Amino acid sequence: MSISHGAKDIFNAIGPFSTEYTTWHTGVASAKADTPIWIKAAGGLELLGNRITKHSPTHRHSMELGAAITVLLASLLGLPVSMTQCITGPVLGAALVNMDLKSINWKQLAKIFLDWVLTLPCAGLICGIIMRMALNVPQWGR
Repeated sequence: MSISHGAKDIFNAIGPFSTEYTTWHTGVASAKADTPIWIKAAGGLELLGNRITKHSPTHRHSMELGAAITVLLASLLGLPVSMTQCITGPVLGAALVNMDLKSINWKQLAKIFLDWVLTLPCAGLICGIIMRMALNVPQWGR
């Protein structure tokens, strides 16, 4: 699960950037292009996440197993799921098992939750603004 989660997140982060960089650098838009090593390295640095709680290898295994089962069940049911949400829930669950609420970084957890809540409306608003601009582009010759 860790490998697939990291691979998915890195791809989501560097895929569009790599395509834009390659198109800008070569001047040619291509469906297939090699990603430069420096872009892969920059993407790898993004795996350094913020700490939500302290955990042991046993906790980490339980978190990854919980996330993997969640992703598999969602896939079986045909439900779209966020890999970030699927791992954040088990991290919180493992932290709660410690029975020490002070071990949880509530500020970081609140930021993650706020990001989840704001993502859909912000993406919709940006899309609407872009669509409105695109529909009102001046057209010469008409």
